[in-house]
Amino acid sequence: MTARRTDAVLLTNSDELLSGILTNKDIVRRVIAAEIDFVNTPVSKVMTKNPKFVLSNTLVVEALNTMLDGQFGHLPVVENDVVIGLLDMAAAVKRLNLNQL
Repeated sequence: MTARRTDAVLLTNSDELLSGILTNKDIVRRVIAAEIDFVNTPVSKVMTKNPKFVLSNTLVVEALNTMLDGQFGHLPVVENDVVIGLLDMAAAVKRLNLNQL
């Protein structure tokens, strides 16, 4: 995550279907705060399993409301069962604010 300068990673299973998301929030809460052995703990133990997602034809306002209601900062976007993107609440809010200036 550090090398790619991102604060979230999507994980897929062997069929390339969305199976989880690992965020900086997951790492802080489930690794650092819990003081677990991160060297020997697989990502599958600390990721958010089966995260909520939206379809690619979902309206932006609906996606943002889903994120607000769920209190999460990232939302995968899926099309035909394939992950095609990841929405980031902070980036969306920043972009919306800049467009209103």
